[in-house]
Amino acid sequence: SLTNVSITPGATEVSDVTSYTFAFKTENSLTANDGKIEIALDSDYDLTAIQSTDVSGNTGATVAVSSNKLIVTLGTAVGSSTDVSLAIANIKNPSYVKATDDVTITSKIEIDTVDYTKDTAIVSGATTTSGDFTSISLGATSDVAGETSTYTFDFTPAHDVAAGGYFYIVFASGYDASSAYVAGSTGGGTYAIASATETL
Repeated sequence: SLTNVSITPGATEVSDVTSYTFAFKTENSLTANDGKIEIALDSDYDLTAIQSTDVSGNTGATVAVSSNKLIVTLGTAVGSSTDVSLAIANIKNPSYVKATDDVTITSKIEIDTVDYTKDTAIVSGATTTSGDFTSISLGATSDVAGETSTYTFDFTPAHDVAAGGYFYIVFASGYDASSAYVAGSTGGGTYAIASATETL
């Protein structure tokens, strides 16, 4: 089996296009051209931008995409009990914060057009992180205790919010938001209150 397995993302923010480094130690040797490394990722990754030359760490290697798998064809032979580190660029992170599924890394050898497994290992996937709002401000028509007021929340999200998504606004306890509604908006989109307690 493969040992000393790790994955290191260049960035963890949602929807970032980044490189991932996959490291491991072989048990059995792999020949050039016929030796392959298959990396199975969480299906929420977007791998469509990956080009054949977007792999480094093995001279002459190329990478191909098959569904949620990265298939690296080695350009240089790798010996047994050898540390390997492959960096693959243009991987787009999932579009929301999550602990991604475990990653399965498998070494294979191609014989007469058929791939045969040599060694394999499973390692925990990366956890994506949120982006930050910018240009944040808050305004209110009244700050007198007990009065009904209109609040205006201004912000710029780091990423697009798809239809059906939502903004989560948390008031401190003591506010009565039971009759709250969206009076207007700018920046595109149609909004409505989804939950009217202290938390909107």
